[in-house]
Amino acid sequence: MPEEKSVRLGFLNTLIKRIIAAKEPPDSTSFSRSTLSLRWYLVILVAGTLLPVVMFAVVVAYRLSSEAQSASERRALLAARNLASTVERELSSTTRTLQALASSEQLNQDNLEAFHSEAKRVVPTQPSWITVILLSPDGQQVVNTTQPFGLPLPRAGEPASLQRVVATRQPTIGNLSPSKLKRNLLGFPVRIPVMRGDKLQYVLTAGLFY
Repeated sequence: MPEEKSVRLGFLNTLIKRIIAAKEPPDSTSFSRSTLSLRWYLVILVAGTLLPVVMFAVVVAYRLSSEAQSASERRALLAARNLASTVERELSSTTRTLQALASSEQLNQDNLEAFHSEAKRVVPTQPSWITVILLSPDGQQVVNTTQPFGLPLPRAGEPASLQRVVATRQPTIGNLSPSKLKRNLLGFPVRIPVMRGDKLQYVLTAGLFY
């Protein structure tokens, strides 16, 4: 009997210890590791889901940016070509009109007053012209349509292009500079030689603005 009682007590002690052990909280270290592993799993899961979307958005944005830049470059190139074409047409038209004016009978007869009146009538027919100026090869103005005929006139305002005409006997375009007659606009001269045989008699100039 005493042995049986001892066995029962041992069994009860063992059972009580197991119950107490079951009620104790789990080890904090293992719990933290489990929680951390779960968080990283969720992070990886979300990142794996969003990464293709983000990459797709980046690729689309890059392509749109490249296309916009290409379109902008094409527009700028087209505008530059159109401007160059417009300027070329204007210069060709100006040169032809000056050459026709240079063959004026009044100019051939050195009737400068009559030529002044004729040139003054031509200026309004050319939308980009400011004035017509007739110069001697040394740079002295002899006719200027912005001034009444007979008044003292200054010398050429942009002598470099005048000297090129004198040297080459070819039409020349002068430098672009702020217009003195049109505020907030740029102007430049187009000059052609007026020949009498092999001699340079005058330099005829149209002042243009843009």
